[in-house]
Amino acid sequence: MHLVRLMPAPRARVFETWWEPDFIKPWVASGAMTVPAAPVDFRLGSLDEIHMQGDELFVTRGESREIVPDEKLVFTRCCSAFDLREALATISLKAFIAVAWKGGRM
Repeated sequence: MHLVRLMPAPRARVFETWWEPDFIKPWVASGAMTVPAAPVDFRLGSLDEIHMQGDELFVTRGESREIVPDEKLVFTRCCSAFDLREALATISLKAFIAVAWKGGRM
């Protein structure tokens, strides 16, 4: 799967949202789920565990594999809801310059 998302924010700020629990909690669980614990430690080789509570408790675990500040994160993730099958995620942050013009050709 390959997803692209354009965000009007500095790369450093977007990078920060991947490892700060206060930023992770609102988007990691959906609907009425809560996130009672999200201690993420983005140091190379570190392990983390995120708890998501709905009708049941789901736990995801992962390991940081590659970290390039403000540019790239590579980590594993497995979830108790999916028999702990491991997935590898690569997050690449790129800077884009948007140009707006009215009519005419560029």
